[in-house]
Amino acid sequence: MTTTYWRMVLAVVPVVGAVVATVFFLLRLYSRLLLKRNLDTGDILMSLGLFISYGVTICTILAAFSGIGNDIWGLQLKYHGRVIMLFWLTQTFWALSQIFIKLSVTLLLRSLLASIRKWEITTTALFIYTIAWGIAAILVNIFQCWPPQHFWLPTSTHGACINGQTAFFMSIGALSLIQDVVLLLLPVAVVWRLRLPIRQKVQITVAFSIGGLVCVFSLLR
Repeated sequence: MTTTYWRMVLAVVPVVGAVVATVFFLLRLYSRLLLKRNLDTGDILMSLGLFISYGVTICTILAAFSGIGNDIWGLQLKYHGRVIMLFWLTQTFWALSQIFIKLSVTLLLRSLLASIRKWEITTTALFIYTIAWGIAAILVNIFQCWPPQHFWLPTSTHGACINGQTAFFMSIGALSLIQDVVLLLLPVAVVWRLRLPIRQKVQITVAFSIGGLVCVFSLLR
């Protein structure tokens, strides 16, 4: 596949994803205002997460037109540093947006399962897990090299980077995927404990399974 192909993919797919996410978020706000006439903490967290995720979209598009898809070492020096810097920014924006989005989803689950003590403990654990994961991901990504710009300007700055950067990124992604799976399966487990017809349980499960796309994207990432 040509460089032009990957440039178009990296430019179009993030925009489509951002538009779809924005549409669903606006529908959520509309239904919330229609039913409750006000917004809650979960809505605010989701709006922050969505806004920050636009940073990921912008960085990906800029990287697409800066030569990503080519051999990184074959790029001109100015583009080489720019692509790596955009990757660094993308990782930071992604982790920060994930914190707000997952806290919002966890708050929603907590409100739905508030009457069940066991699930209240589970959602509390998810809050702690999300915050701890997010802090670790952001801090290590920012300070994996010192000074930070040594990450994308290794030849023009004096500094050092931690060992095992690849292992770190894989671990952060794997831990995020685990949480995605838990957030997906938690409501499904509750549904199958309810006294509902099997057909209705299956329909609700299928609806929740759409969220499995998030897990697929996390795995591909």
